Amino acid sequence: MKATAQVKNSEDKIIGFVIDGRFVAAEEARANQNVIDNLAEDGDNRLKPVQDPLPVVTLRRINQDRYHEITSQNSLSREIQEQFENWRIHKSDYVLYLSGARQTGKTTEIRKFIYKNYENILYIDLSVDRLRTDLEHCMQGTMNMAFVFAGFCRQNRMVEFVDSPDTVIVLDEIQESVSIYNLIRQMQDGLRCHVIVTGRVIWGKLLIPVISDRQAMYGIWKCCLCHLRNSVMHLDAGSCCFQSACPAGGVQKMIKNYMNFIRSISRSAAIRLWLMNTEKAERKKTVWNF
Repeated sequence: MKATAQVKNSEDKIIGFVIDGRFVAAEEARANQNVIDNLAEDGDNRLKPVQDPLPVVTLRRINQDRYHEITSQNSLSREIQEQFENWRIHKSDYVLYLSGARQTGKTTEIRKFIYKNYENILYIDLSVDRLRTDLEHCMQGTMNMAFVFAGFCRQNRMVEFVDSPDTVIVLDEIQESVSIYNLIRQMQDGLRCHVIVTGRVIWGKLLIPVISDRQAMYGIWKCCLCHLRNSVMHLDAGSCCFQSACPAGGVQKMIKNYMNFIRSISRSAAIRLWLMNTEKAERKKTVWNF
C-alpha cells in the first residue's frame, strides 16, 4: 500500500493521508504503518513520507471527490435531497431522522448529501457490533455529547471530532440501540454540529424507535424512501396511502394488500393513536413538525 497525498483540514492541520485512493485518518495510518510502503514515524511520533514530499489536498476536496464518485454511480436526482437541504439551511438545530425499508437508498442518499455539504463527517454504522458497543460505552461515562464523540473518535482512531456546524454525525441503523436513541435529545441540546439518524421500517412490524406521523424529526414518515424504479414514494403514517404517483408494479400491489390487512385488525387504529400520542408527549421538545 502507498500514500499518494497528505490531507489537511480547514485549520491547515494534517489529519490523514490518501492511501490507495481512499482517505485514511492519521491515527489509523500510524497504527498500520507496517503495511504502508512510503510512510514512517519521525522523532515526534508523526507519520512522514520516507522519501519525496507528498502533495497536500484539503479534506473538503476529498469529500467533493467522494460526492462525485457516488453521484456518477447513482446519477438519478431524488427529491429527498431538496428536503435534506431545506433541513440543513432552516432546521439543522433539530435532529434529522430518515426511515425506510431495506435497500431503498437511505444510505446512498445520505452519503450524497453529507459529502456535498460538510467538511467533517462522522458516520457510525450501528449495525456493526464493535462500533455500537464502543459508542454505548462512551455514553455511559458522561452526558457531555461533545466528550462522547471525541472519545469515540479517539478510541476508534478516527479524525479528531470537531463540534461545529461544518460537522455532521450520521448514526445509521438507529433501531439497533435503544440506549443511543434515548439520548437523541441530549445530542440536539449539547452539540453545535448537525446530527442525522436513520432507521429501518419493515412492513407489518414496528421497529424501535417508533416515530409517528407528526413527531418525526423532520416529518420522517413523510420522507420514507421506497425502492420503486428509483422513484421516491411518500407515505403518510395516518392513512398509510400513496402521496405521489409511482410506476405500477409488484411493490405497489404489496403495499395495498398490506393496507387492507391493517384495516382488518380492529385494534390497529387505537394502538397507532396511542403510539402517536405517547411519542408526541415524549419528543415534543426535540422534533420539528412540518
